[in-house]
Amino acid sequence: MFDNTDKGEIEVKKIIIVLGVLLVLSMGIAGCNNSAKGNSTQNENSETKLSKDDLWKIYSINSEFYFDKISLMTNQKENNMTDDEIVNKLNESIKLFETSKKELAENNSNPELTAALLDYNKAITQAFSILVENGFSKAEEAGELSKKAGELMRSISDNYFDGKLPESAESFFNKSDEATTNDDSEVAEQRKEFDTNIKENYNGLNFTISHVLIAKATQKFMDENNLTTNGLVSVHFSIDNTSTHDFTTFPDQAELVVDSQQVDADLNNSDHIGGSIYKGVKKEGDIHFFVPEINDVNNIKELRLKWLSSDQNAHDTKEHDIVINLQ
Repeated sequence: MFDNTDKGEIEVKKIIIVLGVLLVLSMGIAGCNNSAKGNSTQNENSETKLSKDDLWKIYSINSEFYFDKISLMTNQKENNMTDDEIVNKLNESIKLFETSKKELAENNSNPELTAALLDYNKAITQAFSILVENGFSKAEEAGELSKKAGELMRSISDNYFDGKLPESAESFFNKSDEATTNDDSEVAEQRKEFDTNIKENYNGLNFTISHVLIAKATQKFMDENNLTTNGLVSVHFSIDNTSTHDFTTFPDQAELVVDSQQVDADLNNSDHIGGSIYKGVKKEGDIHFFVPEINDVNNIKELRLKWLSSDQNAHDTKEHDIVINLQ
């Protein structure tokens, strides 16, 4: 169950923000290269044939139940809802998701869209099930699934519905944007984002660093959340193994030099894009670094990143050493 202490409420609020923000941010990523066309098993003997309009309705209803419960959790205190009431609401959504899963699994038309919707359904079902069974003790895992759901949603909308999002998703993102604007001054004293185009190639293993976020937390936010560091740097990586063999790489264990400080990547909170990467595989995600003290975001002119990769075919190791110019 969820922790009802004051500290617990702060942590719950933090985690729900993470769930929402991860999903909102993931909508900005163009497409989802790992969309699972044909990954989900369907009953080929079924005579059920759902039209594209029918599938849109299932997509919209699942999204409505998903975003409605995310909003309830985010505003649990304001809505005077108990933990048990939240759990009951989550279970209601899970039951609906299971019904939708059955409909989709029995469908024998629009196979690629149906497979993508099954994967979306699976991600949101697992995210809620984790929270029901474990409270927020496994919030990171639920957050990863929420991010995956956002990526799948963008892929589904772009590939099958001309970029159109379900109404509930549009409403949630608009409210999140307003809340972010209103709350930003309480969370971040300074925040800057940079579009970068850093490319690195190692024997056919291609890295792209396309985006960097640097933020300095307010003292109020630090005090409320018992934080001892005030800085955050997030680096967005894309990795593409275009070679004919396998690699291991560890950008999620990178070292960062920023503002005369050397810090390690936060492996627990970063996306898990490290480890083995087989031929033809693509990975994408954000690597987070918590910086002890940032004095002024505007004074940070460059970042230096170092991480290791190994070519399993050539049996050698490369230390990547990248400087990102932010001027």
